[in-house]
Amino acid sequence: MNRRRNVPPAPPVFQLLSDREDLRQQFAYIGLAGGPSRAARSAVDQLAVTIRDLDMEFTSNELESAFKFYSIHKSASEGPCNRYGNIFAFDRTAVSVSVGTTPESDADTGKGLYLNANIVADGKGSWWAASQAPTPHTFNTYFHAILSRSATRRHDALFPSAEAASEGGSTRPKVAMIVQLTGWFDGKVAKADNYLPKLGKPAIFHPPHGISSSPIELALIDAQPDPQMTRSTLRLSSDGGESMTLHHFLFHAWPDHGVPTTNEDIKALKQLLNTTSELQREEQCEIYVNCSAGIGRTGTFIALWSLLKPPMFVDPAFRMKPRSALKPLPSWASGDEVAETVDTLREQRGMMCQTQSQIEFIYWMTGLKPARP
Repeated sequence: MNRRRNVPPAPPVFQLLSDREDLRQQFAYIGLAGGPSRAARSAVDQLAVTIRDLDMEFTSNELESAFKFYSIHKSASEGPCNRYGNIFAFDRTAVSVSVGTTPESDADTGKGLYLNANIVADGKGSWWAASQAPTPHTFNTYFHAILSRSATRRHDALFPSAEAASEGGSTRPKVAMIVQLTGWFDGKVAKADNYLPKLGKPAIFHPPHGISSSPIELALIDAQPDPQMTRSTLRLSSDGGESMTLHHFLFHAWPDHGVPTTNEDIKALKQLLNTTSELQREEQCEIYVNCSAGIGRTGTFIALWSLLKPPMFVDPAFRMKPRSALKPLPSWASGDEVAETVDTLREQRGMMCQTQSQIEFIYWMTGLKPARP
């Protein structure tokens, strides 16, 4: 097996990014507990230590805003819809979908049916829907979200000035894309639930109990397997008559919590980035990216796309820098493109680019050097 050598280490930047992510998660969980007055004293003390170590200062109003900014209340309350009990979607950027009796505007405000998925924008003209691998409980909601372009509506609600640009297309795209960066199993451990149908045998996904919405049909048109990746073309439709073409890319060569290591796997990953970015530019379609939890491999893939590929949209309206409740990166790291990209993605979905090896892999793939103080 040919392994990568001389991967440039990034301890200072990794520690900085790790501390900032710890702070976001502390805000999220203290907010979930009801704020500092109700949270465990140890959690509040640790928050103070993290803020001090990062040399940040917050007013009482800024602290209160941060607890709300990184809220995971909705996500944490949706137990059956979450694949993991400790991976939650920030409420602020969560993708939601209107089906049945749910008001259409709910998908814009984030109050519709829940998915463990977030809108993730890089502030340079590109955005994605980053998702956990959907569970059987959410198959119907997941595909309704894709069919109704709920991610686009949520993006436009988060970035109001982009609304005019997004409405510039006179016709609604009839194409969507899913990039899946995990196999169905890792050894004997299930990492994703298989929803792909056999040729000639469409899959029907019914709504969850108590939800009045139409079943979703997913039919396989074509599949092109190879050792690293299987590309499938499918037809997604609902009883209401709406349908679209769905391009599904299942990348087999990326281990959980790790990175591709062989020359063949890395070459295949580069090809996946090329193929999906070219298809997105042609179709101007939504892209859902998932691994198992939707944070490590998903965040790394999105960061590589952001750093290696042209922006999806050239209109300045799509280049709004996502907001943050934290202070900016310190001056020594502010010019580090990898650090800035990872930190920006984490503002919208927690723990993106989960491990140090994944962040180091981004530096290696892009040829960029980590900043040092």
